[in-house]
Amino acid sequence: MPYEVDDLSGLEASLLERVSEIRAAPAPITLQALIEIVHYKLEINARLRIVAYEARSAGYAEDADLFSATAKSEQEQIVELLAAIRRHLNGMDPPLHAVN
Repeated sequence: MPYEVDDLSGLEASLLERVSEIRAAPAPITLQALIEIVHYKLEINARLRIVAYEARSAGYAEDADLFSATAKSEQEQIVELLAAIRRHLNGMDPPLHAVN
C-alpha cells in the first residue's frame, strides 16, 4: 500500500525507529543508500516545516510558501524512496518487512 503525502508524520516516526534495525542487518549497498537518503530527507523535511512556520510568523509569506512547497516536494520524494526500500526489503531472503 503506497503512502500518501499526508501520512508521513506517523510514517516518519515509525521509519526512524526502524532505521537502526534495518542498518544493522546485512543489506546491499543500494538499499543502504536509499535508507540514508530517506533519513536525510526526513531531517530536511522537518527543518523545512519549522522554517516555513518561522518565516510566516515573521511576515515573510513568500519565503514561507517557498519552504512549504519545497517540503511538499521532499515528501513526495520520500514516498517514492520508501516504495523502493519496500521493494528491496520484500526481495531479501529472508524478507525484512518494510514499515507499514
